[in-house]
Amino acid sequence: MYDSSPTALAQLDQDRALAQFLRDRMTDVETTGCAAERRALAGLREVLVEFEEKHPLAARMPPDDFFVAQIDTLRWVLRCTATSAFSQHPDFQHDFHVPPTLPAPSENPS
Repeated sequence: MYDSSPTALAQLDQDRALAQFLRDRMTDVETTGCAAERRALAGLREVLVEFEEKHPLAARMPPDDFFVAQIDTLRWVLRCTATSAFSQHPDFQHDFHVPPTLPAPSENPS
């Protein structure tokens, strides 16, 4: 049950690019960053490792499976970190940005 739709393949490419971007930034911070930068990214490596371990399996799961929700959550954490910490970096891709979300119409105050 592998999703090979163009949308799924584009998401896979974007996820790979995001992971590589973050690995490169973590390497930069490890070699040239200050202590505050290193502390800020301390847990990111663990999140990235878990994401990269689980990510290939997500395409084989039904879309409503809890495992897929875990991958989506890890992706969201990585995208938020990339956006907040590195959006001014020249290699940052607009697709990494987490778009703002609006409340559902029923939640909007009148």
